[in-house]
Amino acid sequence: MSYRQIYLQEVHPQAVREVLGGRSEAVSSTDGYSVVTLPPPTFETYYAQQDEIVPLAEELSRKLETLALAVMNLEDDLLLFWVYDRGEPIFAYDSNPMYLGCPVCSYVSETVKPEAGDIERLAQLFGHPENARALKSWIYRKRGLGFLQEQKRHAEIARLLGLPAPAEYR
Repeated sequence: MSYRQIYLQEVHPQAVREVLGGRSEAVSSTDGYSVVTLPPPTFETYYAQQDEIVPLAEELSRKLETLALAVMNLEDDLLLFWVYDRGEPIFAYDSNPMYLGCPVCSYVSETVKPEAGDIERLAQLFGHPENARALKSWIYRKRGLGFLQEQKRHAEIARLLGLPAPAEYR
């Protein structure tokens, strides 16, 4: 399952729609967050869609003066997310940096660990510093050790940060 969403902390959906202007993305509200849902990513347009969600999350965070987490799940094989606080980049994560790497090279995606920023700062920013250790475990956990799909990893990370779970887990 592929999806792209932006979570905005304590912002009314109408304020989000005003910043989005004429864009057609769906905006919903759940558990104190406004959630912007963009069309799901596809393998063919992966880079263009990544280039769209990152600046949009930065813009929404800056204009609405809030915390924003943008997440992209590509075919349940790759989970990416970016965090902005009032437009400033705070954290970036790539669960599988070699996903689109060379398939015939001597290295494979299973040997390269996820790339992540300061996890303690991330947990603190979302108001759950006590979850930093568990968060680190889920961020760096290899697939097959408690989950097979990146949506499960996303659900656990969201739970530890106090975010709404992906739609399938609600």
